[in-house]
Amino acid sequence: MQKRVVVLLYLLMLFGCANRNSEEPRISLHLLAPSDGPRAVLQQKLTFTTNDQTKELLVAIKLTGSEVKMNGLLPTGQFIYSLRYDGTTVVEDNLMNIPLPTHDMLAMMQFALWPTKAVETSYSKINGWDLDMSEGKRILSRKNTQVLEVEYISATHIAFTHFMHNYNIDIHTLEYLPL
Repeated sequence: MQKRVVVLLYLLMLFGCANRNSEEPRISLHLLAPSDGPRAVLQQKLTFTTNDQTKELLVAIKLTGSEVKMNGLLPTGQFIYSLRYDGTTVVEDNLMNIPLPTHDMLAMMQFALWPTKAVETSYSKINGWDLDMSEGKRILSRKNTQVLEVEYISATHIAFTHFMHNYNIDIHTLEYLPL
């Protein structure tokens, strides 16, 4: 029981960044087609920072072209969630039964990893989005408000800033296997 409470508190702090003031405008990130993305298996260490608090999460991701699978583990190795996205539906298995920002988690990963053309097609200027896509950085804005920034620090290190929800995610890829 105590272990479950510790995990619950950890997740509440970790994903508390998803809580927003209800008066804030809702800007929804897009989910991209799995077929447009890379084919690979990744193991990553994510470090979330919000409100001067930092927490870590381990993630295993499988990108097949037909679907995206993601499993989250605490640093201790304890499974906390899995999700699958087939291009239409997101299916979650959430061990803790607390809401996780899975839509944003998937959309941010895709924004960082999917090819430029797929991102540009989804976040078009016609639909009110502004993109700044350079060699080492991707910036997404809407109506002159910066929403998301991805910085490619190295081949195995990516840094996210989500301006609307006021958090940072530092991602270190531990293993990348092309399929």
